[in-house]
Amino acid sequence: MRLPKCWRPEWKYERREGEATALHEEFWEERRWENVWRLIFRAPDDGKCYEIFYNEGATEEQEDADPWDNESSVTAIEVELWPVVRSEWRPVRRGVVQLGNATVDTECVRPHPAAQGIADEAAHGCWEPNFEWLKAMAGKLGLSNAGIFAPDTGTLDVLITYLTRAEVARKQKMEEGA
Repeated sequence: MRLPKCWRPEWKYERREGEATALHEEFWEERRWENVWRLIFRAPDDGKCYEIFYNEGATEEQEDADPWDNESSVTAIEVELWPVVRSEWRPVRRGVVQLGNATVDTECVRPHPAAQGIADEAAHGCWEPNFEWLKAMAGKLGLSNAGIFAPDTGTLDVLITYLTRAEVARKQKMEEGA
């Protein structure tokens, strides 16, 4: 029946008449050297649906491993599609904001302390901020995309976005005063 890879596009054989038809595949379990997959397929001989589990190597060293652990036979369990309705608990979203490329619930976010320190220094420091140096320092520390409360708006922001905005605002202010 060419299980388990009969339907995959990277598989080198084309599907032939009389082979199983894959209906559903899902990742089931991760192990140290292999991943376990659940496969639901329709058997060509009786038209019934069955479930099997097979292994796939987790690294290049195991990629040619036998999906059936060298067993001489594999037991498939007959299954049927059964509708399931379920409820789950989810957090209440009082305030959602787009922060960089992530959607963030404002109730759950706290600013990164070091990134907030850089932002506060740029806004309220006792010296003229060197924005290029602050941006370079944020990048060196891996804080460019860290979340902060922007000193100019008081809302959540990304450090590099705030520093760029503050730099532009400072230049405009200086040009207006000159």
